[in-house]
Amino acid sequence: MRKSTAIVFSAFALTGLASCKKGGGGGGWLVGEDGTMQNVNRKGELGEGYDLGATETLNAIACRYADEAWVVGNGGTLLYTADAGKSWAAQNMGSTANFRSLATQDDGPVFVVGDGVFFTASPQYTTGKADWVQLGDGKTSWTSVAAAQLASTVLAVSDDGGIWSYADGALAKTATLPGMHAVAVSPDGQIAMAVGEGMFRSTDAGKSWREIAIALPPGDPRRAI
Repeated sequence: MRKSTAIVFSAFALTGLASCKKGGGGGGWLVGEDGTMQNVNRKGELGEGYDLGATETLNAIACRYADEAWVVGNGGTLLYTADAGKSWAAQNMGSTANFRSLATQDDGPVFVVGDGVFFTASPQYTTGKADWVQLGDGKTSWTSVAAAQLASTVLAVSDDGGIWSYADGALAKTATLPGMHAVAVSPDGQIAMAVGEGMFRSTDAGKSWREIAIALPPGDPRRAI
């Protein structure tokens, strides 16, 4: 059976085998079924795969500091590396939920979201040990989370198109944008983009949103909607 994969652009910078660059910087990865993970070089070519010791579907990757990274996946999968991907270790979150997305801040918290869960912690450097706090209500499911690298802005999308802001240890719903599935935040935290069945943009850290018109090619069935 052919494996399905999803490309995830992360804060990894591909130098040699793999490394993270503080503050972000280009790099692409493919993660998918059966613990699949492959890097994409600057020419858009697939590199060798990584043996992560996992068989669950992997959904996202993000890094912190120069060498740390986390990978999340189905069945409560959370993998951690402190050596830029040379070795990986599974971490027990005490949950079997499917983890859909994660985000990190360079020298601060890590956020993991998924089906009914929204976790946050400030893991120890090089060990990844953390006291994870569950902020979700057990019912709301999350499809995406993003964190500013140079500011405190953290935004998440729930599966009903809700846009949520995390601040001072709590979540607050700031808007509902039906059909949205993913969110991204600029390094300074002021500009955010939400995408899915359409696209929205915020210039005030997610407090208000404006829909962006997307030009569809002739014949696209969405033109008739």
